Amino acid sequence: MFSSEQWLANSGADFYNGVATQSLRLNRASNADLTRTQVTGTSRRKWTISVWVKRGRLSTGSQVLLAAFASSYSDFFYFRSDDKLEMSLANAYQVKTTSKFRDPSAWYHVHCIVDAAQGSNANKLQIRVNGVLQTLSSLWKLPC
Repeated sequence: MFSSEQWLANSGADFYNGVATQSLRLNRASNADLTRTQVTGTSRRKWTISVWVKRGRLSTGSQVLLAAFASSYSDFFYFRSDDKLEMSLANAYQVKTTSKFRDPSAWYHVHCIVDAAQGSNANKLQIRVNGVLQTLSSLWKLPC
């Protein structure tokens, strides 16, 4: 679905020239990524991710924030080439924000909440950017 190059944050030399403690910067030139191997079973039914992101390149391919792989499925949370956020679960279910995120000078606090135990589909997946609940292109039944 994504090449290894798309895993890397794309940023120019002028991205940020200061020091940000307790932070991580990945860029295309360093050929770096951050991985974690899960050693005990966890639930795919309830989880959250919260990250601060500053976009370096706009409208140029996918920029993945989170990916998970198993033998029979893969999940992705990423900026699309049209600058919208998309969640793709189990190789089959996709939902994207209606908003576009195109300000390369802004820091975005992106928070995604998945809770399959919620009664309505609208509450099973929520994406917030800078605290604002995003309108999603479609709602679907979670596969987990």
